[in-house]
Amino acid sequence: MDQAQLLKNLESAIEEFGLTSLKSRFKIAKDLMSHPVLVDVAVFGRFKAGKSSFINDLIGQEVLPIGVIPVTAVITRLRYGTQERIGVRRFDGKEQVVSLKELSQYISETENPENVKQVESVDIELPSLKQFEGLQFVDTPGLGSVFKHNTETSLNWLPNVGVALVAVSVDPPLSEQDISFIRELQRFTPKIMVLLSKCDLVSSDQLGEIEAFIKIQLQKNIGSDFQIWPFSNRPDFSRFKNSLEAKLLSPLAQKKDTEIQNIAAYKLEKIRTEAIGLLSVALKASQTTDADRERLQQNILGEKAQLSALRDEFQMLVREYNGRTRPFIMAELNKNLSELENILTEEFDKEFKTWEGRLWALSRKFEDWLRISFRRELSAISINQTGTFLKPLNDAHAGILRAVRAFQSRLAGNIKENLGVNLEMAEFDLDIKIPAEPDISFSRIFDSHIDILSFAIPMTLFRGAFGKHFRRSIRPEVEKNLSRLASQWTEGINKSILRMGEDAQGFVVAQMDQITQLLQSSLSRSSVIESLLNQLSDR
Repeated sequence: MDQAQLLKNLESAIEEFGLTSLKSRFKIAKDLMSHPVLVDVAVFGRFKAGKSSFINDLIGQEVLPIGVIPVTAVITRLRYGTQERIGVRRFDGKEQVVSLKELSQYISETENPENVKQVESVDIELPSLKQFEGLQFVDTPGLGSVFKHNTETSLNWLPNVGVALVAVSVDPPLSEQDISFIRELQRFTPKIMVLLSKCDLVSSDQLGEIEAFIKIQLQKNIGSDFQIWPFSNRPDFSRFKNSLEAKLLSPLAQKKDTEIQNIAAYKLEKIRTEAIGLLSVALKASQTTDADRERLQQNILGEKAQLSALRDEFQMLVREYNGRTRPFIMAELNKNLSELENILTEEFDKEFKTWEGRLWALSRKFEDWLRISFRRELSAISINQTGTFLKPLNDAHAGILRAVRAFQSRLAGNIKENLGVNLEMAEFDLDIKIPAEPDISFSRIFDSHIDILSFAIPMTLFRGAFGKHFRRSIRPEVEKNLSRLASQWTEGINKSILRMGEDAQGFVVAQMDQITQLLQSSLSRSSVIESLLNQLSDR
């Protein structure tokens, strides 16, 4: 069967039997095969895995913003152009051209929080990408430890991927979420590679050990080998960049049309396989009597009668994991209490010597100093301990995912037992959201009536006493603001856990609805289904 006929047969199956789970992926593959233009080289990875730094290094200039908190808020595509041009496209279809200086206003999380500006994508054309003409580099929002809308943006874009570079930092080298994401990527492209970033942080021997560890883990969990490309943006590690350009990117650009056709064919083949599985379920159901069809539905969708129990299970998991969050976060933050108090006390002792004025002025200077110092220190703690703080969320992620996969396993087993069909279940993953920065708050150091009388207090006599009072107030402020930070982390994590439970329920219901619809296929549809299956199976 030629590609044109395969496209036609798949389109008929999707439309006629409501295979909605395949619809958007089919359209992308069809468009790619019909109008090949550029090879999308998408860079995925967790927050701070080095995605934007990698692309900036390829370009040779800092085009994409880089920060200590999640930066990229929207899909950003970079390709060759004879002139520098940055087009910002919104969800309403409107597009505007902006300057490079204005770029961060649209793609950074700080200046476009939760994508309030409704930016769908940003397209950047640069003369400096001449050597990669034919390729389009795609910077995606981070996966995992990121804002929910960012993760959704990356995951929703997956069907478009041509070549996937999954950025993994040497520390830690690989997570369960990385493995799960790579497994999901296999549905969309045959070209998946690991970009091992920050290689300057380890020795050559350690780098070899990390590469071997990644290969073993991917083979063990996915059953496939993946190329690993070490990378560092430090000048003295340019050999990594040169190797990647010469052995991967330049050949991709030179064989652009062939690569696009191979990628499109792979996407279609995956869709074809999934369509055959779904149609096989419909055919088997259509060939039974009405009474037997009802029995089949009961046997296969026994879980449907227990849907309420499944909802209760997800809700119980959410409550259980939510209850663990604050005690864990607070315990971890309290480990910083003494050190933070010492840092701030030492800093205060130096700063206080330089402050002048009466009590009112000193109080305001102290409060301003507290606000700035706490924001700096708590932001650093929040960033540096992100991995630790996310433990309750990762535990919930694993627990809820296990529940979903147990449901899928039972459903697939029921289909196999009753219909003899091996149905590949859709991959399901969950996202994570973290608080951006701590919200700092302080009590007034003195009551207002003391402030009012401060002009009458002789500072020559009482300055030392006020300094001691300020100094003593540091510890309770540390305790209070660590508690506030724990509350913010708890709120962010627990909201994400709640969404995980809701997403899991929605996914389970959608899968049941799809199978229910297929199991209701009547005898009159058998010949149509069989004909489509024969056509799709004819390779």
